[in-house]
Parts: sequence; structure tokens; C-alpha cells
Amino acid sequence: MAEWSKRWTFTPGFSGSSPVKGWRYGAFLCKATPYLQGVSVCASVNFLAAIAVDRYLAICYTLEHKMTWRIARTIVFLIWTCSLCIMIPWALFYKVQTDIISTQLFYFCVQDWPVENGASVFLLVVFIACYALPLVFIMVCYFMIAIKVSTRNAPGIFRYNNIIQKSKVKVIKINIDCMEKNVSSKFG
Repeated sequence: MAEWSKRWTFTPGFSGSSPVKGWRYGAFLCKATPYLQGVSVCASVNFLAAIAVDRYLAICYTLEHKMTWRIARTIVFLIWTCSLCIMIPWALFYKVQTDIISTQLFYFCVQDWPVENGASVFLLVVFIACYALPLVFIMVCYFMIAIKVSTRNAPGIFRYNNIIQKSKVKVIKINIDCMEKNVSSKFG
């Protein structure tokens, strides 16, 4: 699932406005760059959560869990769709703004929200949907995996523990016999 979706992530090679040169890439890229970067990060984090859930199901419910291509495609589709939808405000509210600095015209790619606290609310939603919830899913899944693995009695472990226990008893008996012979030869 991760390998297939990795081909579709987008992180451009430029970071945006330079305070010295301004935004040089036009209005379309001003909207597309932050939007696609946000979508890519959101999708990546949610894919990590999906992988954690898949591992949890594969380890804790080995016989019941079957990941089919149809389920995998549905999960990939849902993660990308949610990521694309969550980041729509960045595509809508970024714009190129012009400023005159020392008689020279500069263009900057800036956020322009219609409401005063729009950016704060949006960042809170992004934090919850693209960081906090996936992190909780990942932590819970790996914690449950750790519990399952640490308390599991795998086939052969009981027999192996018995062999070790019997070996320890033999070593102790041999040491006692050797000590008895050693003590009796010195004092007897």
C-alpha cells in the first residue's frame, strides 16, 4: 500500500517566497504549491497510520485478517480523498500580493483568509486530522502489538524452556557431584 502511494506524493523543489526576490512562480503555483505540499504530508501521515492498523490486524488477528486488493485500493482512495479535501482552504486562500519596496515591485505568495481566525481554525483541524489522530492510532496499534507479542506462547517455546530448565538442573547436579568428590578427596 505504501509503495504504491509513494509514487503519487508531491513535494516541489522550492519553498516559496524569498524575502529578497519575492514570489516568481505565478498565481497558479502560489495556490498549488502549499496545497499539494499539505496534501502530500497529510496523506503520508495517514498512510503511516493505515500501515500501523494493518500490522496490528496482521499480528493480533492473523487468521481472521485478510487484506485484499479491493480493500487496499479503497483505503488508498479514502486517504487521498480526505487529504485532498482537508487542504482545500490552502488552494482557495493563497494569493499573490504585490508590494512596492524602494520603488521596486515585488510579488509575494501569502494567505488571505476571509475571516480573522480562519487560519488558526484551519491549522487546528489540520493538526488534529493530519497529526494527532494518526499518532494516536499508531501508538495504540503498536502498543497492542507489543502486548500481544510479549504475552504470546509461540510453538516450541515451552519445549525450549523445559530443555533449558533440565540443562540447568543437570549442570547443578554435576557441580554438586564434583564438589562432593573434591571435598571427599581433600577431607576423606
